[in-house]
Amino acid sequence: MCRKPKARAVALTTIIMIIGAQSLLSQQEPQYLALITDITGEVLAKKAQRAGFEKALWGMQLYEGDKIKTLESSEVSLLFSNNNFITLGPNSTLTISKGPTSLKNSPELIRNVGTELFADFSNLTLRRTRAGEIGALAGLRLGGPELVIELLSPRDTKIKTTRPSFMWSSKKEFDKFKVKLFDSSGLVWAREISVTRLDYPEDETPLAYGKSYFWQVESEGLLESFKSPSVGFNILSQGELQKVASEEKRVQDMFKGDLNSSNYHSLLGAYYDKQGLLEEAIAKFEMIAKLHAEAPLPHEILGKLYIDIGLKDKAIVELQKALELSQRE
Repeated sequence: MCRKPKARAVALTTIIMIIGAQSLLSQQEPQYLALITDITGEVLAKKAQRAGFEKALWGMQLYEGDKIKTLESSEVSLLFSNNNFITLGPNSTLTISKGPTSLKNSPELIRNVGTELFADFSNLTLRRTRAGEIGALAGLRLGGPELVIELLSPRDTKIKTTRPSFMWSSKKEFDKFKVKLFDSSGLVWAREISVTRLDYPEDETPLAYGKSYFWQVESEGLLESFKSPSVGFNILSQGELQKVASEEKRVQDMFKGDLNSSNYHSLLGAYYDKQGLLEEAIAKFEMIAKLHAEAPLPHEILGKLYIDIGLKDKAIVELQKALELSQRE
């Protein structure tokens, strides 16, 4: 991704200190002090135990003694374990340290993101998958029955709207599909449609806030009928909606004028994951994967999120992509 460095970024050669940082990862050894959350242009990183610099990637964890170097027309954003964002501008070098030191210059402090938001993002980036687990997941998927009709959205997630659209895939062609929506009392409504997407029927009453639903799609072939497994979803309560809207506005205000950055998408995506808005989290990390095509971590996060909503085929694709990219490092 190549965006012109923003005016707020500053050039410097310094050592960053983190004084009194209450890291939420204190039970992890070793403890990382910063995460790379956005990169423009070419940025290099040097691990404390290694001799040379390597290409820095989105999601890279930085420990005490690690160094970050920006080249001409490049910048990097870092989220520190004391909840602070900084941006390092062109032609700069930064050494990560948790001890006090004199500062020649200071990078601009973007904002203190708050303990909970930092925890959401940190926990999500620490959900790692081993190569063996990817193989096991693939074997599980291949060994299961083939689904002729697979429900795609909404599934196993919370949603914000009371008028959702329903999407599914079909391995066979059918003239019509029947979509059935249920709540705990039974059938809410049923509709027939010839395509694999149904927008919420205009003549049906909107769904209820804070309530759980599940849905199913069925169709008939020449010789047999096919029915998808049922999947559920939950609509946020009005109180939850207000809380989510407030946090969305806070993050938008934090990155006002920079809503295309992976800083913005990273924090919101992690927040959505924590709130159970898994499909919205997936949309955010799909953006990050496009912005940082060489980074394996966005694909690993997407793989985990697809596992959470039960789309194993998509999870396998993302996790295999993460493995492929990590082997190039």
